[in-house]
Amino acid sequence: NGRLGSAEGFFKHDLRSCEVAMPMPNEESATEPLQYFVFVYREIQYALPVTPITEIIRVSEWLPFAGDLPGCFGNIVHRDLLLPVLDPTVLGTDLTGEPAKPTTVIVIRHDDTVFGLAIDEHVAVVTLEAHTKAEPGGRPAIDKARASEGAAAQPESKPFVESVRAYLNNTLITLSVAAIGSLVKPLYSDQRLISEGGGERQEQ
Repeated sequence: NGRLGSAEGFFKHDLRSCEVAMPMPNEESATEPLQYFVFVYREIQYALPVTPITEIIRVSEWLPFAGDLPGCFGNIVHRDLLLPVLDPTVLGTDLTGEPAKPTTVIVIRHDDTVFGLAIDEHVAVVTLEAHTKAEPGGRPAIDKARASEGAAAQPESKPFVESVRAYLNNTLITLSVAAIGSLVKPLYSDQRLISEGGGERQEQ
């Protein structure tokens, strides 16, 4: 698997000139503004906090996956770690279909758990007001017409979605890195590769 470079360098050279501020309409539920990485997969926009993103890599080799992990394309080996790569549309929407395995992956670390998300292209790094989760209720709506109205929703029936907003006349789904990390951790409690002798491979 080839490395495209660290997230920091990726943002520095390609995205900081695109940085914009997006104030949220409900100030009571907002916390301090954070930097979010906006990307597109299967024509839908998603946002992730910048801090947990470690790298964006190209993937050519896959390992099979067996387990109960929604939207898992399979496993990849990166930096002597085994990590699953997930489909954001399964985690954040009700869209169906079986897309081909992605060739580009965002590598994300939450605490001691590492996982990947499929990406087609980056859009920008934006400043968003981070929202807390409200009471259970709705689902994220993939509707460009409603998105253009600028309304922000909080789809609580999707545990991996923090909010749904509008950006560039399209829906922007903010994913919860903590929720996805908690989903992955039980199956990947130790992601380090085991050497031929049976011990853990030492990091280079």
